[in-house]
Amino acid sequence: MATDDLDFQIRKRIEELAVWLDQENATRLIEQKHLDAGTVERLYWHLGYFQALNDVEQRRSLEAHNKDIEPTNREASRGARNYH
Repeated sequence: MATDDLDFQIRKRIEELAVWLDQENATRLIEQKHLDAGTVERLYWHLGYFQALNDVEQRRSLEAHNKDIEPTNREASRGARNYH
């Protein structure tokens, strides 16, 4: 997946979540319990943030890995014959 595609998907998901948060949880967002130490809301907020960062890192690592192997695949296919 190209970086531009990944960035587009991230921006799209952010927009979707913003709409959902506005519609479903307006009062809870105002309370901001995730800022209070020792609350379940704070735990879930950090867990969600942690998972989001891991997801982005994994996707970027996969993208970098795919870029590294693409030239090898192209070089290997140059000499291959199509038997279909």
